[in-house]
Amino acid sequence: MSTMAPRVADPAAAIVVGVDDQPGCADAVRWAADEAATRGVALWLVHAWSWGVCNPDLPRVEATVRADVVTRIEPLFAQFSALAAGRGALVAKADVTEGYPPNVLAAASNHLVVVGSHHLHGVDRAVMGSTSGALASRAGVPVVVVNGAPAAPDAGVVVGLSGGPDDARLMDFAFDYADRHHVPLQTVLCWDPPLGDHRLPPPRRLQAWADQFVGEWTERYPAVSARATVVRAHPTETLVGVSRDQALLVVGRRRRRTHFGGIFGSTSLGVLRHAACAVAILPPAWVPAQQYDARSTDRAKPGRVQEDTMNDIITIELTPAELQLAKNALRSFLSDFGHDEADTIKAIRALMAKLPAEALTTAR
Repeated sequence: MSTMAPRVADPAAAIVVGVDDQPGCADAVRWAADEAATRGVALWLVHAWSWGVCNPDLPRVEATVRADVVTRIEPLFAQFSALAAGRGALVAKADVTEGYPPNVLAAASNHLVVVGSHHLHGVDRAVMGSTSGALASRAGVPVVVVNGAPAAPDAGVVVGLSGGPDDARLMDFAFDYADRHHVPLQTVLCWDPPLGDHRLPPPRRLQAWADQFVGEWTERYPAVSARATVVRAHPTETLVGVSRDQALLVVGRRRRRTHFGGIFGSTSLGVLRHAACAVAILPPAWVPAQQYDARSTDRAKPGRVQEDTMNDIITIELTPAELQLAKNALRSFLSDFGHDEADTIKAIRALMAKLPAEALTTAR
């Protein structure tokens, strides 16, 4: 693993690590320190706590509890700072912040958030919830959930592809990681049609597409050894199995959210629960930041969504009934978003305003 001295000590450019006194936190710090060392950025340790259902109005009580939290966490900050320094990373800042941990961590970072897994599964996770799951479902930047100790030095990266537009972002993140850590990469595309004979292999055109797609990225990252795999199987089980002894599994997150938090796709939720390696969950519409890596400043990435393409105009033809259906769907979709999705709400309302009003009267 190559390292570089942290060029940027500004916490705004740092990797945020959520820390507490639970098992698995030290593993998250180790992973984040190794990543920060290769990116040339610092770490920002954040411990978030909340009152839960009890929020006292007595200033003396509040001050006492805050002091107790700080007293309990400060030794951990010192321990994790030393751990990071031993792996070539600098801790630029360490904060204790009151607030719902997923919201605090999601708001803290502009680039990457790393947390440890508390290893809750099944009923325990459903009842108690999961900071890592809630964070990954709402953060606007990639979230890495670290499961266990660091992988073997030769362990690689697995990327779960869907054949959709977000695949380019997954590849951007994964190839950049593999290039900096000098590890191999494998993409996995699972073809799992609802009907048909599951004994049949996937269509050859899918393998041809996957090979070509990976080939475009290997041209940009010639030092990365990459291969494409297409299988006819359930994606969650396949990705968990393929990534078992690897360093990182990269998957995307669905776009939909509710007032109660994010809705993971079944694949994202499944790998987060069962994967044995670190899992990177990438949000939709995430644009990779390249300032941490001087080597990639001028590198054009295949599949990258440039700003000027976001304003392209696409024309489609819809019947009045289809227009009404689209408007109803957008209205329902809008009601599912929470208060912290202002940009998405604004975009949906702007889109709804473009739909012809007559669709409301002509389609019944």
